[in-house]
Amino acid sequence: MGVATTTVRAVNGLTARWAGVSEDGTAFSAAGVWPLLAHLAGGAEGAARAELAEALGLPAAQARDAANELLAAMSAMRGLDTALGLWTKRTLELREEWEAGLPADAHGVLTGDPVADHQALDAWAVKRTAGLIDRMPVTLAEDTEMVLASALTMRTQWLSPFQEVDLETAYEPWAGNVGPGLLVEKVRRTRPESPSLDVTTVAYHMNASHDLLALHRLFGLTTAQDTSRGHFPGVSDFPLAIGSAKQNIMATFGARGFEAAAVTAFGAVAGCVPDLRYVTTRIRAAFDRPFGFLALHRHTRLVLTAGWVTDPLLLPEYDGEPG
Repeated sequence: MGVATTTVRAVNGLTARWAGVSEDGTAFSAAGVWPLLAHLAGGAEGAARAELAEALGLPAAQARDAANELLAAMSAMRGLDTALGLWTKRTLELREEWEAGLPADAHGVLTGDPVADHQALDAWAVKRTAGLIDRMPVTLAEDTEMVLASALTMRTQWLSPFQEVDLETAYEPWAGNVGPGLLVEKVRRTRPESPSLDVTTVAYHMNASHDLLALHRLFGLTTAQDTSRGHFPGVSDFPLAIGSAKQNIMATFGARGFEAAAVTAFGAVAGCVPDLRYVTTRIRAAFDRPFGFLALHRHTRLVLTAGWVTDPLLLPEYDGEPG
């Protein structure tokens, strides 16, 4: 199942704008936020609807269909799991047409007990992310009427794992003389060889929490926070406003978590002068200082997760036992 190019561009546009206001080492997923904003936009009116549409990069009238198409496409992507959840108080009556646009099994109940409700929401987060996220990033109170949430989990094992070595550094923060970049050179060989790619980078693990309301203009949530009146008549006749909006995310990159192709040439002393008549191309890439990353779906070009790496994982000290 595919996803429209306009939707991919809209989600990636939000990713780019979020990256533009991010600082330090972090990770974030606009692909996890965008469908929620789209469903809210479909039920919003007035300034809240206009602001959400601007943040989405699509007209509000098209947003819900685009969100459902996006979620279906992501669910079909290999190594990617997605889920959408909705919880409401029993006394909150939703508009049938709005509720019908959500997955059939997405609707749960809020009891009004913040502790018990958070335990149930946390259990959903754990189940939907296979334990990678253990807490639902939402603030619950006795007057919370509704929670709308998404979960996105990626797991990929790479065909060619990295060889783990110590990170050699000669300057702060990471390396001394060479910045991240490419070196393309012609090297002579005794026989024809295909071009090779030699990549050096660092492992990292990060957890991040984001308060989306702190960036309310970026996400089109400025007016929607106003609790003096309701903004989502398409969701319910009951007046609703946004009380909290957050994201928790983790990202890990290691020797077996990145697909890479590498060719390594060993120098040897020959019994005679080698006939170096052949020339091939060798490309070396080194990411030995802070850098940004994207987790990209190759076919659609949809950015699923992005972030900045400032604190790499160091190789554990060798204990004398084989790995």
